[in-house]
This record gives sequence, structure tokens and C-alpha cells, in this order.
Amino acid sequence: MEAVVLRFWDGNEAVEHVINVKHAEDRTAQGLLTILMNTLSENNLSTDGITSDCLDGASVNSGWRGGLQALLTDICGRFVLYIHCINHRLHLVVKKVLAGDNVARNEVVDFMETVRGLYDFFKISTVRKLYDGQTVKRLIETRWSGHLIALRIIKRNHQSIKRALEQASNARSLKPDQRAKARGYLNDLNKKTNIFLMNFLCDILESMEHLTQSFQTINTSLMACIDVLESVRLDLENHRATYTEDYIASLIGCNRSSSSHSSSSQSGRPKRQRTLPSHLSDSVVTSSMPQFRDPDSQDTTLLQELRGLTEDIVNAFNNELDGRFSDGNVRLWDAFQCLSPASNRQNFLNAEKLFPLLEYAFSIPYFKGSRSDGKLGNDLADAKDDLRSADYSRASYYNSLMVFWRTSPSSSLIGYSNSSRVALPSEF
Repeated sequence: MEAVVLRFWDGNEAVEHVINVKHAEDRTAQGLLTILMNTLSENNLSTDGITSDCLDGASVNSGWRGGLQALLTDICGRFVLYIHCINHRLHLVVKKVLAGDNVARNEVVDFMETVRGLYDFFKISTVRKLYDGQTVKRLIETRWSGHLIALRIIKRNHQSIKRALEQASNARSLKPDQRAKARGYLNDLNKKTNIFLMNFLCDILESMEHLTQSFQTINTSLMACIDVLESVRLDLENHRATYTEDYIASLIGCNRSSSSHSSSSQSGRPKRQRTLPSHLSDSVVTSSMPQFRDPDSQDTTLLQELRGLTEDIVNAFNNELDGRFSDGNVRLWDAFQCLSPASNRQNFLNAEKLFPLLEYAFSIPYFKGSRSDGKLGNDLADAKDDLRSADYSRASYYNSLMVFWRTSPSSSLIGYSNSSRVALPSEF
């Protein structure tokens, strides 16, 4: 079933109406576009007034080449703002990073496999009887907070889970392969790399959870979402700065000086003089042979690796956030934010940031002059000229711009209402 819902300005506020619910026999992008265009035609509506389209993230809708939003842009002959559920975008950021798609190493993928496996293992009734902690949660990847819920339980009950696994590894009531799994999971939980990931990923996902909760509130707005999104980016950088080698060492129980002390003590030991017979010079190797060392025993090297993994994970989250939020939409969101001195005093009515919004509005035929009097188009043209003017003044521009947004259908883009006007600060 496909629904067509219109959000529009009725002169006083933004309202929404469902105008069609139809079974989609053709579920391709072209089939969905046909339903949309027929619905508009049946209701005597033109594409000239379309300011944006809001669809889910399925490729049939979101594809930049053949998706519904791309086909709608082609039909309109101009860029049409595509709004994808912000919460779903954030969920995809988390899902992609923890699936290893944006991290060049396998540590994260291996750790998340352990998290999934623990849930299945603790479903065994005999194992469950050995465990006295909170119920191990299944990692539900379709839920916004599914990764955090599963990780949080393991972190809070880390010792209880390890005790249960240790008992299970020796329990005769379990099958040999189950006892082997218990030993394997216990070994995984004792790995210092996984102890680090358990703490680090929980901290990052806690920050993401605040963003998720903000996006789900009834009274949220695009401007509020931008603020929260920026705070998450700051949190990511704070986590990058916090997880130094010293801090990681305190989490995983490493002694940073142990490795360096060992190497320095060996280097100071005098070497015994050796004389090699000349006839053996082509047959004997006198240089040190490479030795295998467990990475977990080399504390200094391990800490450097985990510090590098910290950088990789933070960069992966930033890259995904950039890819899913820093498109043309965000430039318009930034412009919306500049209309409110309360939310963005530094960039309030910043000409450079506002210009993309007016450019976009001017590209919409209804705004540009499809109305008989053409007044709205003239207002837009004047607003653009004012931004380019050397005499541009935020104070003089404020009143005319607020009048424009209050009286135009574009108010629905930012959720503006007559009661939302903010007094101009005295310094402007």
C-alpha cells in the first residue's frame, strides 16, 4: 500500500491531509511515480508548488539516479528537496559503522559477532541457570537503539557473564561443542581489544541515543535537530580526545611501562663477544631471529593500535554523518537556523548562509511568479538583491524577511507560525 500525504500552508499554519491510499501493483520507482502523478491530477494539483518530498530510505525511493525522488526532480525540471526520516538516517550511520563498512579493520565486526553470539548462547536453559545477571539482549538491528541496548547489558554484567561462561566451560550437563563455545566466548570477553570496544562503543552510542530521543519528540524541528546533530559531532571529538593511550590503559588493565622497561633492560645487558670461524661465514646467521609475541602481551604496541582504532571509529562515524546529513538538505537547514536569533545568534541572518534558501525558493515556480500578481516572486527577488547589497543590514532585513516567511507557503518548510516570531536582539 502506498499513501500520498500533502503538507501545505493554509494561510495560518502548516497542515497535513492524506489524499490517497492505493495498492501499488507496480512497486518500481516508475510505478510509484505514476500513482503520485495520477493523485495530483485527480485533485487538480500542479507540481509547480512542490517544495519537498518526504520518503523512506528504500532504494526505490531514495536512489539518486532511478529512485522516486530522482524521477520527481526530473518531472519538475528542478531540484526538489528530498527529506528522508532523520532518525532512520542516524540508525543507518550506526548500522554501517558497526558492520565494518566504513572501518578498514575487522576488530569491530568480530566484536559485534561476539555480542550476537552471546545472546544465542545464553538462550540455552542450562547456561541461563548459571547466570545471575540481567537478561542478555538480542541485537535487533532494525531498532534505533538496538546496538546500544545489547552492548549496555554486556558492559553492566561483564563479570557475571564471564563467571557463567567459566562455569559453562566445565559443566558436564552441556555438550562438548557447547563447552567449547563457552571457552571461546570467555576468551573473547577477556581480550583487551574487546574490553576497549565494549567501553568505547557504549560511550559513542550513548551520544547517539540522545540524538535519537531528540528526533522522536513531538515538538522537534529541523533547527533543533541541527543543534543536536552538532552536539553529537562535538561528543565524538570529545571521545577522540578522552581515549588517550593512558586512559585506554586504565580501562583494559595495561601497564604502559612494562613493555618499554623490558626492552630497555634487555638493551642494557652486555653482549658476550663471539668469534666466528672464517670458513662458517657463509653458513651461520648471527642476527637476531624474529620471535612470535602475542599482541596482548605487548602493552605499548597494543595501546598504540587501540588508539589508532579510536581514530578509525570516530572518523568512520563522521564520514557516515557527512554522507547522510551533509548534502543539499543541510545547507537549507543551516539557512533555516539563521532565521532565528534564539537558536543561532552568531549566524543570525548571515547573508552567505541564507542565500541557498532564497535560491531554492526562487527555483519553485509557485514562489517565483506563477501567482497572478507575481508579488511573491518580486519579494523573493528583492530579498536576494538585499543579500547581495553592500548596504546589507541584518536589522533592516529582519522585518521584511519575517513578513515574507509569515505570508508565504514556504512557512511549512520550517514549521513557522504566527506565534513563533522572535524579537530582534538589541545588538542587531
